[in-house]
Amino acid sequence: MSVALQQKPVAAQKAPASRLPSPRTRETLLILVTGAALLGLWQLSAHYQVAGAGTLPSPWGVLNQLVADGDMYVANITATLSEAVPGFVLGSLTAVIVGVLFAEFSWLERLFSGSCVALLCAPMIALAPIFYVIFTPYMEKMLLATIAAFFPVLVATMAGLKSADPMMMDVVRSCGGRTLTVIAKVKIRSAVPSIASGVQIAFPSAILGAILGEFAGGEDGLGVFMMNSLAQFNPERTWGAGIVATILGTVGFALFGVIQRRLAAGQAIALSSAPLFNDATGLARRTTRLLLWMASVAILIGGWWASLKLLGVNSYFGKTPADVFRFLVFDDGKDGQARAELWHALGQTLPAAVIGAAFGLAVAYIAAVGFLRSRTLARLIMPLAMVLQSVPLQAMTPLIVVILGRGMFASVVVAVLVCFFPSVVLITFGLRDVPRSAVDVFHSMNANELTQIAKLRTPAALPKIFGAARIGLPGALMGVLVAEYLATGQGVGFMLSYSAAQSKYTGLWAATVIITVISVAMYTGVARAERWAERRYGGHR
Repeated sequence: MSVALQQKPVAAQKAPASRLPSPRTRETLLILVTGAALLGLWQLSAHYQVAGAGTLPSPWGVLNQLVADGDMYVANITATLSEAVPGFVLGSLTAVIVGVLFAEFSWLERLFSGSCVALLCAPMIALAPIFYVIFTPYMEKMLLATIAAFFPVLVATMAGLKSADPMMMDVVRSCGGRTLTVIAKVKIRSAVPSIASGVQIAFPSAILGAILGEFAGGEDGLGVFMMNSLAQFNPERTWGAGIVATILGTVGFALFGVIQRRLAAGQAIALSSAPLFNDATGLARRTTRLLLWMASVAILIGGWWASLKLLGVNSYFGKTPADVFRFLVFDDGKDGQARAELWHALGQTLPAAVIGAAFGLAVAYIAAVGFLRSRTLARLIMPLAMVLQSVPLQAMTPLIVVILGRGMFASVVVAVLVCFFPSVVLITFGLRDVPRSAVDVFHSMNANELTQIAKLRTPAALPKIFGAARIGLPGALMGVLVAEYLATGQGVGFMLSYSAAQSKYTGLWAATVIITVISVAMYTGVARAERWAERRYGGHR
């Protein structure tokens, strides 16, 4: 009797609970409702011409144009993939080999660090016109895709190899295993999930490299298709091409993400935001590092000169380091006007990049704080941000130009978007990654949430904030260059396009060198601040 009396309330309690949707279902419904609301807002904005007459197409107009252009997309997607996929494979394989060498021989890593950082920071849109005049059109696009895919896989490979279990390596050595055996049986096996994460990021990067190469010229491909649509002022077609490019990168990112999760047994691998090459400490080490850095610069300059000679590039097209140095330094009257135009163009490009990056970082920080205070907001935005941080946003520049016009404001908006999405992901993780014991101390002092954010979470997140700036500044600079190259008619980006069209190749090479040096300076300067923040605030981790 007593047993029966105890069971009835239990059954009564379970009945209503079973009718509630699961948390995953509620989250999915929330995302679907938000997506529908955004589509409705887009439709209303297009209908009432919020952005100006005919500049913002409606979603249905874009969809109808996509369907009408179906046959053209097959040819253009095939062309872009034929450039991006070989570059992706070549860049990934090269990165794994170089990563193994760098992980095994630290002096080799130091020796080539300057060259690697310079190639990493060189804006691809600046390299595109140079590659276009040196190589065949197909090789230009494939090489840009190779460069774009190289660095994510290199960073992931080095991180994975250096995280191998020392005890497992000792076991292999104790059994008579040599260095190659340790690398093959322990280090590479342990690095596979990390390498898969790098490959996941590298695929959309390779798509971006191919599209930026197509912006420089060509007969087909999504980049050429977008350029032609922009020139014809066909917003529906321009937006359709941009959406297809985004989907292409996103699908590859998702497919390689499935592979990565299987290799990692369900454990996602988070790539470190730390700089690719860390500074050594101590006077002797710093002296050694300086000498190796100087040797690295010498290798970079020597490689530049040797490449032109080995490839047999005509001196009319290919300019040596001496040619660029003479253009930038000596005032012989011939290059004075072109040099003055270059400095003037820099005065237009750099403010747009810095303003865009600063605003993008600020908005990312505010959004990350909002995610802390609202889990619903985080569930809505973070999945989108996680995907968009790895899709070719610079390729979306024609879409922004269609809406905002060809002025400096469009350049700044591109820089903001390029900087925002990777930054909001890093800063959000930084604000959350705080020791529980420190949070408990603030709770015991009755500190409210804003006080915790200001005095605990933000200082703890400074390494991630600087890491976001290190990634965001060169990215914002490239975004501005793409906008200038395609549309605005000002700045270094326009100078690159104009110099290539007018066969002013010395100015083209000089502009590429200067913008690369500035990008490297941004990267290394913020990297130093990031390391300081890591030493100052990261010691508790």
